[in-house]
Amino acid sequence: MTENYIQYLEGYHKENINFSDIEKAISDILIRDNEHGAFWVSVYKEEEYVTETDQFLNVAVVFNDYQINYKAKNWKEI
Repeated sequence: MTENYIQYLEGYHKENINFSDIEKAISDILIRDNEHGAFWVSVYKEEEYVTETDQFLNVAVVFNDYQINYKAKNWKEI
């Protein structure tokens, strides 16, 4: 089983990611159009933990059927 992955709204997908993949996603999202400006990072432990981020700094963290929504102040918070 894959321990983590990243996926862009436009379809890009990579498994077994590291921090540089997340940094690249942030750079990529800033040049996307409004329709494709989001990405997900998923980490599996005993459950799946998913963080969704869009180009407007809206963040959703999903775990165990709970979702927390947050508006980040800047990209450093992401």
